[in-house]
Amino acid sequence: MTLHFHYGLNLKEIASRFTAPYQQISQEVQESIFDLQRMILRIKLLKTAFVYALSDFLLSNI
Repeated sequence: MTLHFHYGLNLKEIASRFTAPYQQISQEVQESIFDLQRMILRIKLLKTAFVYALSDFLLSNI
């Protein structure tokens, strides 16, 4: 991920540096992106649930 997004190397360059098949590197990057998307979604859901719980708590104490 760092080589691709931070340093701007394309997948073929990464594959040649690690002497790994292009398909393997591509799959690893796609899995990493999917994992990041799941983490971001989980954080958003937790924040939303917290805001709703807090607002329910505040409204019930009025």
